[in-house]
Amino acid sequence: MLYDRRDFGLLRLAGTHQWLPLAPLRALSSLKHLYREAELLSTLGLLSFSRSNQYLMPSPEGYQFLASMEIDCHAPTKRPYAQSSALRRRLEVGTVLLTCLGAGIEPAYDKVDRLKRQPVFLPAFALRGGDGNLMNAASCVGFGHWGNHAYLLQYVSRQNPGFFMNNELSHLYNLASVFSERLDTPQALLLAGESYRSIYEMLSNQTPSGRNGKKGFTDYSQAYPRLGIPVSLVSCDDTGAMQLAIMRQMDYRTRIAQAAFGARWKPEDDRLPEADGHVDGNPLVIAVDMDLRRLERVCRDACQQGRREILVAALEGQMSGLLLDQFPRRAPVRALRINTQVLAAAFGENFSAGDPWPDEPQGKVEVLYPAGAVLLVLLRNAHQLRPPGDQIYFQRDRRSGGLHLGRQPIPQSAGRLYPHRPGRHGSRLYPFLSHHQKGLHLVFRLQVYPGQTRL
Repeated sequence: MLYDRRDFGLLRLAGTHQWLPLAPLRALSSLKHLYREAELLSTLGLLSFSRSNQYLMPSPEGYQFLASMEIDCHAPTKRPYAQSSALRRRLEVGTVLLTCLGAGIEPAYDKVDRLKRQPVFLPAFALRGGDGNLMNAASCVGFGHWGNHAYLLQYVSRQNPGFFMNNELSHLYNLASVFSERLDTPQALLLAGESYRSIYEMLSNQTPSGRNGKKGFTDYSQAYPRLGIPVSLVSCDDTGAMQLAIMRQMDYRTRIAQAAFGARWKPEDDRLPEADGHVDGNPLVIAVDMDLRRLERVCRDACQQGRREILVAALEGQMSGLLLDQFPRRAPVRALRINTQVLAAAFGENFSAGDPWPDEPQGKVEVLYPAGAVLLVLLRNAHQLRPPGDQIYFQRDRRSGGLHLGRQPIPQSAGRLYPHRPGRHGSRLYPFLSHHQKGLHLVFRLQVYPGQTRL
């Protein structure tokens, strides 16, 4: 069996994560093909979907496959309760992880040293447990390294109103030597959530939670104004995935400004050093990273200086999702939407959000079936063996797990194998018989590509 990096990556990701959420796989446009791969691996018996259809996890056969590849993944001792906090937290982490994956940010599975390279995201649970628990009394989602910046990621919701601010920021500071031996990687906080608006509502909520001030716990609304590092918001949807895909590019603000305005753009504004230069004398803010505090400071200072117009550029989903309603009052803001043409000019014609795993085969894996079972299926279905021009293939019943034969015409050509392309009903190709002019061939080799199965 030939498999590609996407198949192996998804299976390993599910094995490492244990309960990988299904909602982002269905919702994120850049991961739709990955959801189809999940269906394929489920049909092959390597992945299983939860009864609630909330998450997926490797089957016992899937864990055996990972073990055969020397991947150390352990099945959970028991399934989580539907409303348990452990499941909710793991689904939140998985949602952020898959949003990063949809932005082309590769997941780091276990070792903190993987944060040296970029773009990469390391879930915090990889650092918990065992004798070397590095995440004691911490609730963060994970750590990221892309665009030459180091990130601490938190998930914001009504169930997660705050964090252990000093403790969790210390973890980020302690990782400085991992990100760079020179200890010079800029650090920032990323607040992720269901939408930009839901995150901002938690940041602007003036009613303290019951945990605020207890054992070092601080509500996000209390911490947000006084954090000493940049803070960005990111929604776990298509807009958020595109935002992260842009942020993993080096000098993304400069490149967007240059692509959008050309010679009209000047890279520095002496009166507003936090602005991204100016265009025809008007200060410019590339707000695609959703650093709202920087935007507010630039708008405040520009108003105090009596500047005629403030140009603010962001993605359409960011404008409609929050920014248009949250621009400082009385500030002469001109909203500019960053379109695909600008992104193509800034980062290349093929720029898009997408997973980091290429399509080419990763290697070969043997698939073994009991000889007696195969022979029995052949004897029971001998009547299906037809003259040249048909291919006979095995299919596995998704519920019973049994094998049965299927038949499909193939073009008349000697000694060549043609692909069987399954329909939408989810039947997937197992080992098949090709019956043509050169005889009957039993084939146990499968090559998996995104969205289809080929021989």
